Amino acid sequence: MAKKGSNKKQKTMSATKARAIERKTTVWTLKDVPGAHNKNNSVPLAFALRNLLKIAETVKEAKKILSQRKIKVNGIIRTEKRFALGLFDLVEIETEKEKKYYRVMLDSKRRIKLIETTGKEQAKICRIEKKKTIKGKKTQYTFNDGSTHTDEKLKLKVGDSVKIELPSKKILEKIELKEGNTAFILSGKHTAKIVKIKSILPGTQQRDKIAEFDFKDKTFRTKTENIFIIGKEKADKTLELNENE
Repeated sequence: MAKKGSNKKQKTMSATKARAIERKTTVWTLKDVPGAHNKNNSVPLAFALRNLLKIAETVKEAKKILSQRKIKVNGIIRTEKRFALGLFDLVEIETEKEKKYYRVMLDSKRRIKLIETTGKEQAKICRIEKKKTIKGKKTQYTFNDGSTHTDEKLKLKVGDSVKIELPSKKILEKIELKEGNTAFILSGKHTAKIVKIKSILPGTQQRDKIAEFDFKDKTFRTKTENIFIIGKEKADKTLELNENE
Protein backbone atom coordinates (compact mmCIF):
# COMPACT_ATOMS: atom_id res chain seq x y z
CA MET A 1 0.00 0.00 0.00
CA ALA A 2 1.41 3.37 -0.99
CA LYS A 3 2.19 6.03 1.58
CA LYS A 4 -0.25 8.92 1.56
CA GLY A 5 2.21 11.47 2.95
CA SER A 6 1.80 13.70 5.97
CA ASN A 7 -1.62 14.66 7.30
CA LYS A 8 -2.41 18.22 6.28
CA LYS A 9 -5.31 18.62 8.73
CA GLN A 10 -5.23 19.67 12.36
CA LYS A 11 -7.94 19.86 14.98
CA THR A 12 -8.37 23.14 16.81
CA MET A 13 -8.07 21.47 20.22
CA SER A 14 -4.56 20.27 19.37
CA ALA A 15 -3.30 23.64 18.10
CA THR A 16 -0.38 25.21 19.97
CA LYS A 17 -0.83 27.86 22.64
CA ALA A 18 0.71 30.41 20.28
CA ARG A 19 -2.67 30.73 18.54
CA ALA A 20 -5.29 33.06 19.95
CA ILE A 21 -8.22 30.87 18.95
CA GLU A 22 -11.55 29.77 20.41
CA ARG A 23 -10.90 26.05 20.56
CA LYS A 24 -14.47 24.85 21.22
CA THR A 25 -16.28 26.77 18.48
CA THR A 26 -14.58 25.23 15.42
CA VAL A 27 -13.26 21.72 14.79
CA TRP A 28 -10.50 22.30 12.25
CA THR A 29 -7.70 24.83 11.86
CA LEU A 30 -4.72 25.33 9.54
CA LYS A 31 -1.82 23.01 10.20
CA ASP A 32 1.67 24.47 10.56
CA VAL A 33 4.09 23.78 7.74
CA PRO A 34 7.72 22.96 8.64
CA GLY A 35 9.81 26.02 8.02
CA ALA A 36 11.48 29.03 9.55
CA HIS A 37 10.01 28.93 13.07
CA ASN A 38 9.21 26.26 15.61
CA LYS A 39 5.49 25.40 15.47
CA ASN A 40 5.13 26.18 19.17
CA ASN A 41 6.22 29.78 18.57
CA SER A 42 4.51 30.59 15.28
CA VAL A 43 1.21 30.77 13.38
CA PRO A 44 0.40 30.16 9.69
CA LEU A 45 0.23 33.26 7.50
CA ALA A 46 -3.41 32.65 6.46
CA PHE A 47 -4.34 32.23 10.14
CA ALA A 48 -2.82 35.66 10.86
CA LEU A 49 -4.78 37.27 8.00
CA ARG A 50 -8.07 35.71 9.09
CA ASN A 51 -7.92 35.48 12.89
CA LEU A 52 -5.49 38.20 13.92
CA LEU A 53 -5.75 40.98 11.35
CA LYS A 54 -9.36 40.23 10.31
CA ILE A 55 -8.71 41.15 6.67
CA ALA A 56 -10.13 37.82 5.49
CA GLU A 57 -13.18 35.96 6.73
CA THR A 58 -12.18 32.53 5.46
CA VAL A 59 -9.03 30.66 4.47
CA LYS A 60 -10.26 30.80 0.87
CA GLU A 61 -10.28 34.62 1.03
CA ALA A 62 -6.84 34.60 2.64
CA LYS A 63 -5.50 32.42 -0.21
CA LYS A 64 -6.92 34.88 -2.76
CA ILE A 65 -5.21 37.79 -1.02
CA LEU A 66 -1.91 35.90 -0.93
CA SER A 67 -2.20 35.02 -4.64
CA GLN A 68 -2.13 38.73 -5.47
CA ARG A 69 1.52 38.75 -4.30
CA LYS A 70 1.10 41.89 -2.22
CA ILE A 71 2.09 40.45 1.14
CA LYS A 72 5.72 40.33 2.22
CA VAL A 73 7.29 38.70 5.25
CA ASN A 74 10.69 40.14 6.12
CA GLY A 75 10.81 41.84 2.73
CA ILE A 76 10.08 38.70 0.67
CA ILE A 77 6.76 38.00 -1.11
CA ARG A 78 4.99 35.01 0.43
CA THR A 79 2.06 33.15 -1.11
CA GLU A 80 2.02 29.94 0.95
CA LYS A 81 -1.01 30.02 3.28
CA ARG A 82 0.75 27.89 5.90
CA PHE A 83 4.02 29.86 5.93
CA ALA A 84 5.09 30.27 9.57
CA LEU A 85 5.14 33.72 11.18
CA GLY A 86 7.31 33.99 14.28
CA LEU A 87 8.57 36.48 16.85
CA PHE A 88 9.76 39.86 15.48
CA ASP A 89 8.98 39.04 11.84
CA LEU A 90 7.94 42.09 9.81
CA VAL A 91 4.77 41.70 7.73
CA GLU A 92 4.05 44.18 4.92
CA ILE A 93 0.58 44.35 3.37
CA GLU A 94 0.11 46.47 0.25
CA THR A 95 -3.37 47.81 -0.54
CA GLU A 96 -4.60 50.10 -3.32
CA LYS A 97 -4.19 53.15 -1.10
CA GLU A 98 -1.24 52.40 1.19
CA LYS A 99 1.20 49.94 2.70
CA LYS A 100 0.72 48.70 6.25
CA TYR A 101 3.38 47.11 8.42
CA TYR A 102 2.97 44.74 11.36
CA ARG A 103 5.53 43.35 13.80
CA VAL A 104 4.97 39.84 15.18
CA MET A 105 5.02 39.91 18.99
CA LEU A 106 3.93 37.81 21.98
CA ASP A 107 1.30 38.71 24.58
CA SER A 108 1.51 37.89 28.29
CA LYS A 109 -0.03 34.45 27.63
CA ARG A 110 2.62 33.63 25.01
CA ARG A 111 0.18 33.97 22.13
CA ILE A 112 1.21 35.47 18.79
CA LYS A 113 -0.14 38.95 18.01
CA LEU A 114 0.55 41.46 15.25
CA ILE A 115 1.27 45.07 16.22
CA GLU A 116 0.99 47.77 13.56
CA THR A 117 4.20 49.76 13.07
CA THR A 118 5.39 52.52 10.77
CA GLY A 119 7.80 50.24 8.93
CA LYS A 120 10.34 53.06 8.78
CA GLU A 121 13.23 50.69 9.31
CA GLN A 122 13.23 47.46 7.34
CA ALA A 123 15.06 45.33 9.89
CA LYS A 124 14.52 42.72 12.59
CA ILE A 125 16.25 41.27 15.62
CA CYS A 126 17.39 37.62 15.50
CA ARG A 127 18.80 35.46 18.28
CA ILE A 128 21.68 33.04 17.75
CA GLU A 129 20.47 29.51 18.48
CA LYS A 130 23.42 27.47 17.21
CA LYS A 131 27.07 28.03 16.38
CA LYS A 132 29.40 25.60 14.63
CA THR A 133 32.60 25.42 12.62
CA ILE A 134 32.16 24.40 8.99
CA LYS A 135 34.47 23.65 6.07
CA GLY A 136 37.33 26.10 5.79
CA LYS A 137 37.32 26.72 9.55
CA LYS A 138 34.51 29.21 9.12
CA THR A 139 31.93 29.88 11.82
CA GLN A 140 28.28 29.41 10.91
CA TYR A 141 25.52 30.94 13.04
CA THR A 142 21.93 29.70 12.99
CA PHE A 143 19.26 32.24 14.00
CA ASN A 144 15.87 31.71 15.67
CA ASP A 145 14.07 32.09 12.33
CA GLY A 146 16.02 29.23 10.78
CA SER A 147 18.30 31.40 8.65
CA THR A 148 22.08 31.05 8.78
CA HIS A 149 25.02 33.41 8.44
CA THR A 150 28.72 32.75 8.01
CA ASP A 151 31.00 35.48 9.31
CA GLU A 152 34.39 35.10 10.99
CA LYS A 153 34.34 38.65 12.32
CA LEU A 154 31.15 38.42 14.40
CA LYS A 155 32.67 36.47 17.31
CA LEU A 156 29.33 35.98 19.05
CA LYS A 157 27.95 33.28 21.33
CA VAL A 158 24.71 31.32 21.48
CA GLY A 159 22.12 33.57 23.12
CA ASP A 160 23.50 36.80 21.63
CA SER A 161 21.38 38.70 19.10
CA VAL A 162 21.96 40.53 15.85
CA LYS A 163 20.04 43.23 14.03
CA ILE A 164 19.66 42.38 10.34
CA GLU A 165 18.57 44.43 7.35
CA LEU A 166 15.60 43.17 5.34
CA PRO A 167 15.46 41.53 2.88
CA SER A 168 19.26 41.46 2.32
CA LYS A 169 19.92 39.97 5.79
CA LYS A 170 23.00 42.13 6.12
CA ILE A 171 24.06 42.33 9.77
CA LEU A 172 23.75 45.89 11.02
CA GLU A 173 24.55 45.45 14.70
CA LYS A 174 25.41 42.77 17.24
CA ILE A 175 23.84 42.76 20.70
CA GLU A 176 25.48 40.55 23.30
CA LEU A 177 23.84 38.61 26.10
CA LYS A 178 25.42 40.46 28.99
CA GLU A 179 24.77 42.59 32.04
CA GLY A 180 23.11 45.95 31.31
CA ASN A 181 21.51 44.98 27.99
CA THR A 182 17.75 44.85 27.42
CA ALA A 183 15.82 41.60 27.04
CA PHE A 184 12.35 40.39 26.07
CA ILE A 185 11.02 37.61 28.33
CA LEU A 186 9.83 34.60 26.32
CA SER A 187 8.14 32.45 28.95
CA GLY A 188 6.97 32.31 32.55
CA LYS A 189 4.83 34.76 34.49
CA HIS A 190 6.81 37.69 33.09
CA THR A 191 6.28 36.71 29.44
CA ALA A 192 6.39 39.70 27.04
CA LYS A 193 7.95 41.99 29.63
CA ILE A 194 10.93 44.13 28.62
CA VAL A 195 13.61 44.14 31.30
CA LYS A 196 17.23 45.11 31.82
CA ILE A 197 19.63 42.28 32.63
CA LYS A 198 21.09 42.74 36.10
CA SER A 199 23.62 39.91 35.90
CA ILE A 200 24.40 36.63 34.15
CA LEU A 201 25.21 33.66 36.40
CA PRO A 202 27.56 31.18 34.70
CA GLY A 203 26.29 27.68 34.00
CA THR A 204 27.83 24.27 34.47
CA GLN A 205 27.53 20.92 32.70
CA GLN A 206 24.42 20.21 34.78
CA ARG A 207 22.95 23.71 34.94
CA ASP A 208 22.13 26.32 32.30
CA LYS A 209 23.26 29.92 32.52
CA ILE A 210 20.88 32.05 34.55
CA ALA A 211 19.82 35.65 33.83
CA GLU A 212 18.91 37.88 36.74
CA PHE A 213 16.68 40.94 36.34
CA ASP A 214 14.64 43.37 38.44
CA PHE A 215 10.91 43.94 38.00
CA LYS A 216 8.74 46.08 40.30
CA ASP A 217 11.51 46.32 42.91
CA LYS A 218 11.94 42.54 43.05
CA THR A 219 14.72 40.41 41.62
CA PHE A 220 13.86 37.42 39.44
CA ARG A 221 15.88 34.72 37.72
CA THR A 222 15.31 32.64 34.59
CA LYS A 223 17.33 30.48 32.25
CA THR A 224 18.99 32.46 29.47
CA GLU A 225 17.07 30.38 26.89
CA ASN A 226 13.92 32.13 28.17
CA ILE A 227 15.13 35.61 27.22
CA PHE A 228 15.69 37.35 23.89
CA ILE A 229 18.21 40.21 23.86
CA ILE A 230 16.62 43.12 21.97
CA GLY A 231 18.82 46.12 22.69
CA LYS A 232 21.52 47.74 24.75
CA GLU A 233 20.38 50.65 26.92
CA LYS A 234 16.79 50.14 25.74
CA ALA A 235 14.80 48.09 23.25
CA ASP A 236 15.97 48.59 19.67
CA LYS A 237 13.99 51.24 17.76
CA THR A 238 13.16 48.59 15.13
CA LEU A 239 10.54 47.20 17.53
CA GLU A 240 8.95 50.62 18.11
CA LEU A 241 8.29 49.73 21.74
CA ASN A 242 8.95 51.33 25.07
CA GLU A 243 10.01 49.47 28.19
CA ASN A 244 6.70 50.03 29.93
CA GLU A 245 4.75 47.92 27.44
